[in-house]
Amino acid sequence: MTAHLPLLFSAPKHRERAQLARPRLAQWQIDYCSATDRKLLSRGGNSIGKSYVHAWDDINFIRGTNPWRKVPKGPRFIILCGYSFAQMDPLLRMLWMLLPKDEVDSRLYYQPGNGIMGFKIPAIPFVSGPGAGGCIFLATYEQGAGRIMGAQVHRISLDEPPPEEVYAEAIPRLNAYTGELRITFTPTPESPPLDYIRQLVEEGDVREIQTDYSEEATTVLGGVIPIARKTQAEVDADIAGYTSDQREMRRTGAWTQAIKGRWLELVGDACWVASDFPRTSRFRVAVGMDHGTRPGRQSASLVVECDGIYWILDEWHPGKATTVDEDAAGILAMLRRWTIPWERVNLWVGDRATSNSFWGEAKSNRDMQRALAAQLRITSEEASRRGIKIITVRKGAKSVRRSTAQINTLASNGRLKVHTKAVGFRKAAMEWIGDPADPIKDPYDSARYALMTMFDRKDIDRPTMTDVG
Repeated sequence: MTAHLPLLFSAPKHRERAQLARPRLAQWQIDYCSATDRKLLSRGGNSIGKSYVHAWDDINFIRGTNPWRKVPKGPRFIILCGYSFAQMDPLLRMLWMLLPKDEVDSRLYYQPGNGIMGFKIPAIPFVSGPGAGGCIFLATYEQGAGRIMGAQVHRISLDEPPPEEVYAEAIPRLNAYTGELRITFTPTPESPPLDYIRQLVEEGDVREIQTDYSEEATTVLGGVIPIARKTQAEVDADIAGYTSDQREMRRTGAWTQAIKGRWLELVGDACWVASDFPRTSRFRVAVGMDHGTRPGRQSASLVVECDGIYWILDEWHPGKATTVDEDAAGILAMLRRWTIPWERVNLWVGDRATSNSFWGEAKSNRDMQRALAAQLRITSEEASRRGIKIITVRKGAKSVRRSTAQINTLASNGRLKVHTKAVGFRKAAMEWIGDPADPIKDPYDSARYALMTMFDRKDIDRPTMTDVG
């Protein structure tokens, strides 16, 4: 018996090595691990093995032992990031199961719900073996983009949908080593807004592997015979248990949940007007902007609140790709149509910045402020001093639902008026059924940014018509 003790103690080490060197993976997982793309997204249904392949690929990348692809020799560094360590537990559990424990720092240990621990700043240093000198740094989206600022690494791995600000900060962190990005997730109703990454996929900036939850997706290869972890009947039973609105997200990784009917269902004939708002009353003015670089995706809306009634008066919604200078000119022309001086706009509300694409230049609130100043032939400082201070709209995972509920409530209470000039908003009100990538949503977004912010900001003064000239 004593002679067999070394073999017993070495069994876990051999098991880890075996899973790393001779994995049993499904075809879609092999495609993921063999990809050499700099930016790769795996989007798919639940229970297809995303956490396992994510952990397996990261470990073999840092060790340089991926049998399907070669990586440069020498120490490699990875930042692995998710919402929180509790949410990342399935991935971190897989990572701990696969890590060769004799190759990583002996102070490390795994604690369910809290992740892989051992250091004040969470990290997994490789101290021996083929990955010696490398390190996997652990971070969370909860810590914000600042957690990864300043780093330069060979790979950033993102578990679950990343907020746009985290994604934007991740890309420059790969510059020094011409590093690569890996993302795996199933969208959920609680995911942060994913329009930006969907657009990057559609434009070809990020390669995507999309995988449905099916018997084929759970069938692992590499042995004598393929083995299905789930039969199709078992898969179908799982899918049948999902709620109808989330079923396609859980089954195929659909970007959005299924919504039956239009979202602005209470906005209708009673809201349409062709008249001016009461200029004898006190009122507030807001301009909302949804930045877009694709043709027809830029939108700006003029919203006025008067005696508790909200008027969506007008919009700048060109049917082509535009520059920020064109957008600024269009917004100022919209104000002139209503003889509202730009100095009397109470709130300028803009979307988050958009990135450069082959459709046109990048756009941001700062760019728009400068463009407005240029159109007015004044300096940016003077424009700011005289009231053009564009604030970024507060958007969270449920902001669209919240603002939709607000607008429906206003409409049902007779407190929403939509002018005939707001053609894009009217179309969205009558036709939009929840797809965030649908172009008809853009005029709705610009209007709701203004309306939602104005609704929350009860402290804004209401100038009289005399005040605005």
